[in-house]
Amino acid sequence: MRRKLHGIAAEVMARLDVLAALTVEPGGARQLVRAAERARAKTLVGGWMRDAGMVVRSDPAGNLIGRYEGERDGAPALLLGSRLETSVDSGRFDGPLGALAGIAVVQLLAREEQRLPVALEVAAFADEAGVRFAADPVGTLVAGREPPAARAVPSGAIPFPRLAQPAARPTFPKLLAYVELRAEQGPVLDTEGVPLGVGTAVAGQARLGITLEGHAGHAGAVPMELRRDALAAAAEMVLLVERRCSEEGLVGTVGRLAVEPEAPDAIPGTCRFHIDVRAADDASRDLALDDIREGLAEIARRRRLACWVEEQRRVPAVRCDAALSRRLGDALAEEGLGVRELASGAGRDAMAIASLCPAGMLLVRCHGAARRPGEWVTVDDCETALRALERFVRDFRAEDEAPAAHPWSAYRGLARVPARAG
Repeated sequence: MRRKLHGIAAEVMARLDVLAALTVEPGGARQLVRAAERARAKTLVGGWMRDAGMVVRSDPAGNLIGRYEGERDGAPALLLGSRLETSVDSGRFDGPLGALAGIAVVQLLAREEQRLPVALEVAAFADEAGVRFAADPVGTLVAGREPPAARAVPSGAIPFPRLAQPAARPTFPKLLAYVELRAEQGPVLDTEGVPLGVGTAVAGQARLGITLEGHAGHAGAVPMELRRDALAAAAEMVLLVERRCSEEGLVGTVGRLAVEPEAPDAIPGTCRFHIDVRAADDASRDLALDDIREGLAEIARRRRLACWVEEQRRVPAVRCDAALSRRLGDALAEEGLGVRELASGAGRDAMAIASLCPAGMLLVRCHGAARRPGEWVTVDDCETALRALERFVRDFRAEDEAPAAHPWSAYRGLARVPARAG
């Protein structure tokens, strides 16, 4: 019999509303940038963790972790979670849904006084999206590595915190696996009428900064054949990116286009824009980037412009653990759901945590404009996600001790904890 979790799903949605109210911009998502908002959010989430029966701790990066002990103290842990804040201008579901869902699963176990053969931990990561810090994700810090090279510091951001000896005090000393439940942030599941999907990978990303220098001029005084119009060249380059990234498995985006002079009666002499290329396979992404660079150079030569290309960001793709993905698919199947596999085009904390242990993802259907304040997840889909996640957690198996050669990377062998009907 299916678990009826509509009430707890509604509670998760209500908690998302509470966190969404802690924004700098009403209806937007510059969430938790200011210290008072961060403190309030952590107090709320920490309280919900304690109410669910967890012991709560925080690490030097500001990540909040709740632990629900297993049948024996000190057991290695299955980790659930997601970032606590949202991206700039995103909706309330872009971020905290996974952490709150993890808390809800612990609530269900605690109500039944049920302990698992493994510990269950829930993480609310501090700044995976780089809203507050000038680097992302914070998961790189909890993984005991130096953060990536800092980007240009965005407005309101602060320098990334560094630890003197990050490896000497790991946030997660005994991890078996990590599962991240997140809104898809795309239209695939919604278009196909599927409430949940199993993530296969987190796409690798590359970002180029492009500067074009032509010659500004009067809109009426310069003949067309004598123009060196930077914006016209940029328009051709935008279409080049669109054509090249229309192949299956690739996506390419041009954003932040700016021209100088910015006047209705002036020929743009300078144009700056960014190209974002992503794929679940690094080789296909890099090949596309090479072709795009060649195309940019050819357009600039033909139009007699100078073109500078700066690589600003390169993040490798991360594959989800195959065995863990199968288990997530089994949980969906046991709940009477089809198993739709898809890669996540948006960055996830799983990209960093995958270096510590097997990582998997459950993606939830979202409606409306992706990564905008209007995107939303229904309470029914939230309930479906909770049922699947709870079943996965109860079915999870692990070895008593992980192999010394790869600490905390095994997750099989212990007895199943059956779900109760209700």
